[in-house]
Amino acid sequence: MSGGIRRRTVIVAALGTVAAGATAVALLPRDAAPAVPGAGGASSPTPTSAPIPTRTLDEVRTEALGSAGMRLAASPWSADAAATTTWSTLYVSWLLRENAVPQTRDARELYEHFSALGQVGTEPRDGAVIFYSDGPVESIFHAGYVERTSAGAIATVEGDVPDFLPHDQTFVRRYGQPWDANIVYGYPEYVVA
Repeated sequence: MSGGIRRRTVIVAALGTVAAGATAVALLPRDAAPAVPGAGGASSPTPTSAPIPTRTLDEVRTEALGSAGMRLAASPWSADAAATTTWSTLYVSWLLRENAVPQTRDARELYEHFSALGQVGTEPRDGAVIFYSDGPVESIFHAGYVERTSAGAIATVEGDVPDFLPHDQTFVRRYGQPWDANIVYGYPEYVVA
């Protein structure tokens, strides 16, 4: 009889383990992945939706205006600028770092990000990214931040100017109008206040 009890105990214990495992899996959130044994206890990453902006237009604008006059040397974005001779796009992507904008130093890459989302155009808007080119969109080389549009004026805040200074001495500057006519815009998303 003791052999029968052991068998029954083993079967009940096994069924209890299976039921506990099924309950644990059933309680996982729909998009969660269970931990993989032997993988250091870490669960495999689950694809997520695009990042959601966390800052308002006014918050980004305030930071842009506060950075006017700052030089590359010792700036918050300088660590990523060491390998590049131009940093206007790095500055703009840093400004928009919490607004679902990729961190890049390449103006064309940043434009393509907005283009892929259908967020580009020729209309200036407060909080837009202004892109300068040598003519066609393929030749985009510089980016800035549109601080404000009013009565036909387009005020921008742009990094990496003026171009005649040594790389580490260039700074962030405010402009009352775009300094070139070959421009297009990207429209980042903001939290609505």
